[in-house]
Amino acid sequence: MKPIPESSLTETQTKHLRLARRLADLGFDIDKIRGVSPASISGWTRGGSKVLGLFEPQSKLLYITTEALESPFTTTAIVIHELGHHASGGAPDYTDAWAHGMLQVATKLIWEVSQGKLNVGVIEWDYPD
Repeated sequence: MKPIPESSLTETQTKHLRLARRLADLGFDIDKIRGVSPASISGWTRGGSKVLGLFEPQSKLLYITTEALESPFTTTAIVIHELGHHASGGAPDYTDAWAHGMLQVATKLIWEVSQGKLNVGVIEWDYPD
């Protein structure tokens, strides 16, 4: 994993990085993460799929690839996935504890959005078929 300077991001990626940071802020009231940063996560796969995000429990930093930052849908999914690790105390992917952590995060985010607390400007949402 290698952090990428924000100055190298496209306008779309920068907009979606702001979305990721806002989602991370809304996801936790007390035990906030330290930040969300763009990164290159080359050569990593999990279950045959390319890794698009990474949460480091020790530093409480969430890293997200520029590829994931191309889409608000993918950005949101990656943030919820990675924050599931944080909410579960660092549980590995696809464990009951991690799934419960993701559910906590997603529920909190849905509540915050329903209360009008997510304002990141104009985002063109893409939904997978």
